[in-house]
Amino acid sequence: MSRTSREEPLRTTAAEWLDTMRDRYKLADVGKAFRCCLNWAAQTDQPISSQRPTQNTDDSPSTLLLLSATKGQWKWLDGTLPHEKYATSILIDTCMDFTAKGGVRAEESIFKIIRCKNNVNGGKDVTATVATVDTPCLGAQLAISVAQTSSSVSDDSKCGCDT
Repeated sequence: MSRTSREEPLRTTAAEWLDTMRDRYKLADVGKAFRCCLNWAAQTDQPISSQRPTQNTDDSPSTLLLLSATKGQWKWLDGTLPHEKYATSILIDTCMDFTAKGGVRAEESIFKIIRCKNNVNGGKDVTATVATVDTPCLGAQLAISVAQTSSSVSDDSKCGCDT
């Protein structure tokens, strides 16, 4: 699946958190950490609102970060907060808040579960689903195979499934 890049405003602490998650979970780049957050939020129907989590006191994005995602992923994010200028920042805040409250288990639910992106409703919406050994997607099968032999999943072993 091809990705498109956008320069997105984030708070410095959010950009640093993405860097930390990239390093901790041995992801290819911060864009992969961002896509993990996005797919987790889409799949789990995590409530995302324009109200910032309380522990994040600096309230305006101060860093521009170039992030890439598929058109469907951007569409989901833009559709979730259609009138919100800082939708990406709010998504990352939501992930940060979730992991701050839930610790390592919460982090692992975002960054260690192999997720498969699927078209649903006749290709109108794109959502992520948890990939299992029964998933027909070859990308998911490769990612599961790599995960079974490695402690990390690289960006190259992600699921790129369209169905």
